[in-house]
Amino acid sequence: MKIGFDAKRFYHNYSGLGQYSRYIVHQLARLYPSNEYFLIAAESARDYDGPLQDNYVPLQGPGFYRRSIDMRELWKQLELDVYHGLSNEIPQRISSNTKTVVTIHDMLYEDFPEDYSWIDRRIYRWKTGRSVKKADHIVTISHKVKRELKERYKIEDDRITVVYQSCREEFKKAPEADVIKTLREDLNLLRSYLICVSSFSHRKNQSTLIEAFYHSGLWKDIDLVLVGKENKYQKKLKGLVASLDIQQAVRFLSPRTDMDIVTLYHGAKAVIYPSRKEGFGIPVLEGMASGRPVIVKEDTSCQEIGGDAVLTYNGSIADLAEKMLEIINDTELAEELVEKGSERIKEFAPEKEIPKLMKVYEGLVG
Repeated sequence: MKIGFDAKRFYHNYSGLGQYSRYIVHQLARLYPSNEYFLIAAESARDYDGPLQDNYVPLQGPGFYRRSIDMRELWKQLELDVYHGLSNEIPQRISSNTKTVVTIHDMLYEDFPEDYSWIDRRIYRWKTGRSVKKADHIVTISHKVKRELKERYKIEDDRITVVYQSCREEFKKAPEADVIKTLREDLNLLRSYLICVSSFSHRKNQSTLIEAFYHSGLWKDIDLVLVGKENKYQKKLKGLVASLDIQQAVRFLSPRTDMDIVTLYHGAKAVIYPSRKEGFGIPVLEGMASGRPVIVKEDTSCQEIGGDAVLTYNGSIADLAEKMLEIINDTELAEELVEKGSERIKEFAPEKEIPKLMKVYEGLVG
């Protein structure tokens, strides 16, 4: 088959959407090498220095208008069997000769308007609504997102397929002890620490984590490391830390390299991902793959991903503080979660999930 992808995020995004795009394309090309994969993005190679396999065909794609509205001419020229919009949209004008698939990651702009500008919310709502109606098939990254889509847009169950992603293989291999030691010394992380790797926003809920950390009393002996790029919300969190007078125990770190993040995970006592809501929750997989016990909020896709291999809290500061104390003080519990996590992570192997996506393509093409 000839399969085209909206590769904007593949090339230009290094957070969740970019990770997802690269994961899907790389694994399809690895597991199904006889297909041709067309990576379509404007100025595609500028920001990407990763591997391009032999069956990739990078293309200089159209600008904003054609990407979002009409790519039929390009599809016809390439004789594409399938076009897959990897990040919540497909062009609004489609061709009967090319089948279309769209991945919907979430509708968080509806639930957390404070994290999005007014115009962004309008654009996301328009793109998502039009794309799920136009696409021949919809892919979601969790069953929770699938349920929300079905409810909001009244979509038939058989038009939506859940395909989980996985984390990068680097997380599954522990760095040498001296590598962890050197990085910790370089960052002045001399005490044991808990870690949260996430962008900073209201939805990500680091304020609850900081307050729970304070009320647990763990700050007297253990550090809390918050890894993410600096932004305005991070400044608010630093103000909260100062008001609680625990600056000496809460560290804000900007990631320097991917391997630094891997190393920080492996050096942590536990991973806490307190997000109020996610489409998937890749840090949950990263924590389990790194052999760390993980805490997440209940009734979220993070709980769906973690299953019984994660500890959950009910959303309150008090309960999160209690769960943090449990995971630090109960060695048997922590070891049990780590053991379950090492098994749980196998359920997300590309060899199990990517064939579900290929089955979607083949079913559309016939």
